[in-house]
Amino acid sequence: MNIKQANYEELIATYYEESDAKSVVVELAKLIDEGDENKINWLLRDYHVAAVVDKSEILFRRRADKFMKCCSVIEVAALADFIPDVATSEFAGEIKDVLLHQSVKPYYTEFYPEYLPQELSKRMEGVYNITEDISDAEAYRIMLSFLELDQHFEENLANGYLLRLLDSFTITKRRRSTGVKETVRFKDLVALMHSPQKFIDSLFMDVRKQGVLEKAVNEFSLFIQFCFDLTDLLKLCDNYPLIQRAIWSCYSYWFGILGEKLEAKLGKALDGFLSWVPPGDLEINADEAIADIQKYVGEARSVLVGLVSYRNRYESIALNSI
Repeated sequence: MNIKQANYEELIATYYEESDAKSVVVELAKLIDEGDENKINWLLRDYHVAAVVDKSEILFRRRADKFMKCCSVIEVAALADFIPDVATSEFAGEIKDVLLHQSVKPYYTEFYPEYLPQELSKRMEGVYNITEDISDAEAYRIMLSFLELDQHFEENLANGYLLRLLDSFTITKRRRSTGVKETVRFKDLVALMHSPQKFIDSLFMDVRKQGVLEKAVNEFSLFIQFCFDLTDLLKLCDNYPLIQRAIWSCYSYWFGILGEKLEAKLGKALDGFLSWVPPGDLEINADEAIADIQKYVGEARSVLVGLVSYRNRYESIALNSI
C-alpha cells in the first residue's frame, strides 16, 4: 500500500466510517431510492423558514453536518494531493448520488453554504481536479497539523455549549448537582466575564458541579486557544493559498458567516478582563498580573479580527468551480 492510499484510508475511517457521516448517507440514500424527496426536503430545510425543534430532527441535522465536515476534510486532502484521486474512490461511489441529489444540494449550497462540499461535488463529477503546487513534505506537515487541530475542535468545541450560545441559542438544562433548571444565553457568559474572579472560579469548579455556564466558560478558553492555533496554521499556508482558503473554510461559519458578530461578542466578553484587579490576598505581583492579562486580551482580540478578515482575502482568489 502506498502512503497516499494509507492517508485516504485513515481519513475515511476517522471522518466517515467511524463518525455519524456514514449513517446519514445510508439514511438519505434509502430515502432517495424510495423517492421520498418530501422527507429529504423537510429534514434538510432552512431553519430560518421552519424552525427545527424536534429532537430526532436535531440529531439528524447534526449527523448531516458531520457528513459536510467529512466532505470538507476530504476536499482539503485532495487539494494538498495528500490522497489518491478521490473521484474514483470507493468513498465517492458511496456518497456521490447523495451529495449531488437535487434535494440535498440546497442544504450546502443555499441554506448553509459551504464551499468545500461544493468543490468536492464538482471533483466527483469530473469537472474540477485542481491541486495545490506543493511538495509532499510540505503537504504532510500542513495536513498533519490541520488534522490534529481539527480533532481538538471536534472533541472539545463542535458539540459544546459555547458555540451554540454564540450562535444565538438559548440553552435550558437542569443542573445535575442541584436539580435546578437553568436558562443560559451568551449575554450571561459576557456578564460573568465582567467579574473575572468568578470566571476563574468557574474554570476550576468541580466538573460534577458545573452547569451550562461553567462548561461554556471552560470552552471559551479552549476556543481562544483554537483561534491562536488556527492562525498559526494559516500562516504556515501563506505560500499555498488554495489550501489556506480550504482550511479556513472548514470553520467559515464562525469566521465568515458570523464574522464581525463573533468578533464583537467575544471581544466584549474579553473586555471584562481589562478592569480585573487581582485579590489583595494573592501572593502575586498585581501590576505584572494585570499587564499579562491585558496583553493576552489584546492578542486574543487581534487574532479574532485577523480570522474574520480572511474572508475578504479569499474573495480575490479565483477558483474555477464557484
